[in-house]
Amino acid sequence: MRRRYCHGVARRLDARILVVLGAMATVGGGALPWLQTGGRRRSAFELAGIADRLDAVPGAVQSLVIRGFVFVPLFVAISVVLLLLHRTVAAILAAVPAVLATFALAFSLLSVEIAPIVGVPLKTGSILAVIGAALMAFGLALARHGSRAH
Repeated sequence: MRRRYCHGVARRLDARILVVLGAMATVGGGALPWLQTGGRRRSAFELAGIADRLDAVPGAVQSLVIRGFVFVPLFVAISVVLLLLHRTVAAILAAVPAVLATFALAFSLLSVEIAPIVGVPLKTGSILAVIGAALMAFGLALARHGSRAH
């Protein structure tokens, strides 16, 4: 019985570490250059603004998600705090918009929907942000599974 409890605690701790590392990578990747326009490198936050101003994103839902990218750091921070307060379901709900916006902007850029209109894609920031968002999602799923284990 004690061993199972310790295993559940270790799983939740591992999940929290994954979520925090994923959160740092998501926000850090968003701040790194994603695109070069002329002689200037632009972050994901600038890219979202440019894509919005130029109406470069097809589809209303995808456009809304990309416009909401500026709120990714807020949703990531809320998700991490909620997870640390053992509010796993609320943390997952807070992380969903951040993960969706990160994937939408990265895949729009990497699939060359936006890039030909505004500049040359730089993949470092977008890849780091996508990996971070995936780590967050995996860590939150692991935390949810760990909290249901007992």
